[in-house]
Amino acid sequence: MALPSYLLFAIAGYVLAAVSTVTLTGYVLWRHRDGPTERAFGAVVGAIALTTIAFSARLIAPELDTKLLWEFVGYAGLVILPAAFLVFALRFTGRHEWVSRPVLAALCVHPVFTLVALATNGDHGLFYEGVGLTQVGELSLLAWTAANAGYAFWIHLAYSYVLFLVATVLLLRFAVASNRLYRAQTAAIVVGTLVPWAVNLTVVSGVGPAYIDLTPLGFALGTTVLAVGVFRYQLLDVVPIARQRLVESLDDAVFVIDADGRIVETNPAGRASVCLRPEVDAPVGESLQSVLRDELAEKSISEETESECTVQVDGEKRHLWARTMPVTGPGTQGEAILTVTDITDRRRRERELRDVSDRLESFIEAAPVAIIAIDPTGEVTLWNSAAEEIFGWSESEVLGEFNPVIPDEKRDGHDELRERAFNGESFSKVELQRRTKDGTRVDVTLSSVPLYDADGDLIEVVAFLNDVTERKEALRGLRESERSLRDLYRITSDTDLSFEEKLNQILELGRERLGLPFAFLTRIDDDTQYIVEAVGSHDLLQTGASGPLSEAYCRKTIQRNGLLGVQDAVDEGFASDPAYERFSLGCYLGGKVVVNEELYGTLCFAGSESREYSFTESEQAFVELLVQWAGYELAQNRLEEKLRDLQEVAGELMEADSIDEVGDVAVESAEEILGLEITGIWSYDEQQEALIPISETPAARDLLGSSPRYEPGSSLTWTVFERGEKAVFEDVSTVQGRYNADTDIRAEVIVPLGDQGVIVTGSVSEQEFSDTDIGLFELFGSTITSAMLRMEREQALQETRAKLERSNEDLEQFAYVASHDLQEPLRTVSSYLQLLERRYRDDFDEDGQEFIDFAVNGAERMSEMIQALLEYSRVDTRGDPLSPTSMDEVYETAHQNLRVAIDQNNATVTADRLPTVQGDEQQLVRLLQNLLDNAIKYAGDTEPRVHISAERTDDKWAFAVEDNGIGMTAKDTERIFQVFERLHGRESYSGTGIGLAMCRKIVDRHGGDIWVESERGEGSTFHFTLHATTDD
Repeated sequence: MALPSYLLFAIAGYVLAAVSTVTLTGYVLWRHRDGPTERAFGAVVGAIALTTIAFSARLIAPELDTKLLWEFVGYAGLVILPAAFLVFALRFTGRHEWVSRPVLAALCVHPVFTLVALATNGDHGLFYEGVGLTQVGELSLLAWTAANAGYAFWIHLAYSYVLFLVATVLLLRFAVASNRLYRAQTAAIVVGTLVPWAVNLTVVSGVGPAYIDLTPLGFALGTTVLAVGVFRYQLLDVVPIARQRLVESLDDAVFVIDADGRIVETNPAGRASVCLRPEVDAPVGESLQSVLRDELAEKSISEETESECTVQVDGEKRHLWARTMPVTGPGTQGEAILTVTDITDRRRRERELRDVSDRLESFIEAAPVAIIAIDPTGEVTLWNSAAEEIFGWSESEVLGEFNPVIPDEKRDGHDELRERAFNGESFSKVELQRRTKDGTRVDVTLSSVPLYDADGDLIEVVAFLNDVTERKEALRGLRESERSLRDLYRITSDTDLSFEEKLNQILELGRERLGLPFAFLTRIDDDTQYIVEAVGSHDLLQTGASGPLSEAYCRKTIQRNGLLGVQDAVDEGFASDPAYERFSLGCYLGGKVVVNEELYGTLCFAGSESREYSFTESEQAFVELLVQWAGYELAQNRLEEKLRDLQEVAGELMEADSIDEVGDVAVESAEEILGLEITGIWSYDEQQEALIPISETPAARDLLGSSPRYEPGSSLTWTVFERGEKAVFEDVSTVQGRYNADTDIRAEVIVPLGDQGVIVTGSVSEQEFSDTDIGLFELFGSTITSAMLRMEREQALQETRAKLERSNEDLEQFAYVASHDLQEPLRTVSSYLQLLERRYRDDFDEDGQEFIDFAVNGAERMSEMIQALLEYSRVDTRGDPLSPTSMDEVYETAHQNLRVAIDQNNATVTADRLPTVQGDEQQLVRLLQNLLDNAIKYAGDTEPRVHISAERTDDKWAFAVEDNGIGMTAKDTERIFQVFERLHGRESYSGTGIGLAMCRKIVDRHGGDIWVESERGEGSTFHFTLHATTDD
């Protein structure tokens, strides 16, 4: 069965619409993909293309499911189309700010809802119901009418109409308000917008053919009209709203003129332009010649022209630039555009620019830095006066030539910089080296800027070159000074170096810093110069050399307060000087060395050749520092040498046998070590209450004769002694209270020696003594005071020792006599008591017998006590000299002596390996025996256990005798070492009460200590120390 003609027409329309919309979509998205308005238009056309393709496929699909699938695809384009069309209308009419992210998100809600409802329609039927197939000719059509539509369909339709209505209103309003020049574009927009409306209304109202939705064809037709706007009227090439706003925002007056020469449009600047006659308020609708001033009224609009004229406005001359441009192209009918620009300010700026240019040219010429301009070929186009002054070439020599200041060896680096500069790179303070006309190298800093013409092409590079040669030299000098100062500190602070080693390194350092071959330190004595230390190969400037001062530069150096510097000896008048003739030194820098305010010599640096440049301030400051160091070090050396000598003298003074010997050594040392030639010493005699002279130097004797005796109130010397503080007189002849009014002494220093006396030194010159001299003299006085005090104590000690020796002899004699005289009667009493007991025992009753026993025992104990006391008194007087003694042997002897007591008490006595000590063997045996006997005796009810150990502590051995006896309380630990002191009665423990006192006396004689640590019931540990042998 043949298809109806309307159906054939519908199929052809769908195909044509699909092809045209796909083509237009591809063109728009390829050609105008970068603009937001273009992208929105592409979305509109793309949605139409999708819909027409899908509906074409639906039309020819044979089955219902397939048709419904293409229906869904078609609706994907339909739901996008209203939103895309609205976004295009907003952007096309200039309302870009309305197209925000929230708005776009809101516009996406409905398409998503509609597609979801359509995809799930089989579950709820909200979009359509009862849709089936109907046969028309050979085609099966989808039976879809308004009766089949559900709520979701009508919502979609209403939503789409609302968006299309808003977009259409925007576009129509814009079309009405557009200028004539843009109305062809706007007409395409209006027609392309209204056609889909008209077609869709026929479909919805049921006027069109049944079962055929012609809406896509309407959109395709509207899109075709829009395509005409795209291709013929450049709808997307120039956006009208943008052009309109651009024209209205111009400061230039713009007039749109029709073919009849009438003004049909103008911008705000045109309505207020001074090119209009003063009486014209509204130029639109008037002829061009009637509204323009006479100077512009004859402008032709048929051809493109440009001209400048001046007009008088309120008495002021205004410069105007007028340009006429005919409008050509499709749809035009002889229209033209006239633009008028007020260039008064431009002309004023040009004049100002010329003035600035003139001033800039003057500035360039007067600038202190070289300003050079180079064109792309490398030729010089600008060369100011500073460039000529720095580099030596005149402007006429270099203009049009290749830049001559580039050294040959720097050309590669220059070419690289030039290439970078002509690529538009700027430079700032790049440090370079350039050459002058005479070949000298100069250090410069380069800054450069590229210059461009009006077309943006780089035409030349301007370079600013600042001569920093002197500054670089200063910086190099500063860096060298910093390095030299670090080296100087390293050398001077090295405590492992001697003065001679430091001096040698200092001279080497100074020689290197100045770049000179010779360096030396001199000592000047009268008219002779001595070389103390030297570095360098000069034959006459070697360590140990000497020569007349009159033939040395140093004679002039010592006459100056600062340094003597000679850059060129010949040029500075030294050619005939004896120093130049002798040493042939072309340059010299030296200063005088002062030690303790006295001239010592000079520190100098020199060279055989003259210097190219004078000594810099930093070089001179460094040499001054070396000179000061030499003076300080020499002063310190002298002071240390004197202190060492005084230390040796202190030993002599301490070994002196008499006050007179102290005085002789003191004045001799003051003269030889301290250089104090006029010195005397007095001692105080308490009995005579006077200062008695002890000794004086020969110079003092020659000047004063015999030294006087000073009594209270008779002299300054007595006053100072009585006050106890040193006194320094710069000129004693002006001081009241001096001993001799006619004395030749001027400067004088008086130092009290405590209560022992005074020492005085003087000079026949005023202000002779330095602070160092006075300090050393005062220190020396303290040493003499100590020696005199030692002598006084020594004398007192000798007297005490003599008294003690006599007392010891008396005591020993007493002890011997006492022991002998007391022992004899005791033996007599004891003998007769024993005889009486033997003969008359039977005649005594029990009490009598007991009395006899008491008497005999008392006599025996008395004898034992007298014998113990005699031994106690002889510990210090009858002992052997101390010598190395083996404590192992001492222990064995004591142990053997106590064998019976050890066996009887079943005691255990042990000892570690014991050391050798300085001691008296017999006394140490007695010491150890007493302590062991004590430990066994006071064991209590337990079997005695005693152990002896030793431990080294510094130069002594500490011994410990530990037992397990009854112990004692802490308050008794000191009491037990007293003579005849007992903690227990004789009925409990036997003994004389002298044993532990004897132990302490023995330990005291050996220079040790003894003590006990004990607790009652816990045993005791007796400790004692003895000196180790010198071999340990």
